[in-house]
Amino acid sequence: MSAPGFFALLRWELRQVGRSRLLWLVLGLLALAMLWGADSGAALHRAQDAAIAQARAADRAWLEQTRERARGYAQPAAEPLPYWQDPTDVAGYSRYFLRAQAYKPNLPSSPLAVGASDLLPTRLPVKLETPFGVEPVYDFEPPRSLGLGRFDLGFVLAYLLPVATILLAALLGASSATTACCA
Repeated sequence: MSAPGFFALLRWELRQVGRSRLLWLVLGLLALAMLWGADSGAALHRAQDAAIAQARAADRAWLEQTRERARGYAQPAAEPLPYWQDPTDVAGYSRYFLRAQAYKPNLPSSPLAVGASDLLPTRLPVKLETPFGVEPVYDFEPPRSLGLGRFDLGFVLAYLLPVATILLAALLGASSATTACCA
């Protein structure tokens, strides 16, 4: 009679562990958490993209409205307009009519891990009379909801995967100890 090989024993051990309902429950919950986290990150990604598209449309409408006003003011007037009302005046336009925004587009992998994209604004208004050209604006987010971060795939991998790994290691250890004891 020959001794069983390593791979035969490994196959037998995996069959014994594979029968455990707790193993499949933990793996199933971990897979569901990963899917939910990826969907949550993708939902934030879609919402930010929609907000950027809406801001771009509002900027286009503002520019068209300003052009319409400029066409209206191009006709000679009986009395001169103040510069802050005249969109054809360079000083008035640069201070009161210039409306541009700097957009921070999402990266292609942002649905997987949100990262700091929920902490930083997705668009910043650009103005000429600020020291750095960009006006400091912040999207309001309740600080308590940002305490642990968004529930995304990165959250699942950083927080839930180690817990599941410890639980599965304990399950494997208990399973092999039980089979060794009772054999």
